[in-house]
Amino acid sequence: MKIPDRHLGLVQASELSGLDAQLDAAAEVLREAGLDRLPKLVTLSAESPTPVPDYLNGVRIAIARDDAFAFIYRANVDVLRAMGAEVSFFSPLNDRQLPE
Repeated sequence: MKIPDRHLGLVQASELSGLDAQLDAAAEVLREAGLDRLPKLVTLSAESPTPVPDYLNGVRIAIARDDAFAFIYRANVDVLRAMGAEVSFFSPLNDRQLPE
């Protein structure tokens, strides 16, 4: 079992053929090894994080997202929105202009 990679990054899941079969085979290996059960429930507690300031209230940010720009940390987009930004996505491969 292996996941192919390339210089400066992993191959995206959408580029792999037969990925479901590979994942099923990996799950079977784990099941045969007795690792198909979840561990006992653990309860964690922590203080709530301090809310981020709304420094980006009223700001619009366009983010490239398509086959050429497929990797993004969702938490970064979440923080932009939490800071008040209006986030939209565009495709450098398919769109002729940026969103307004």
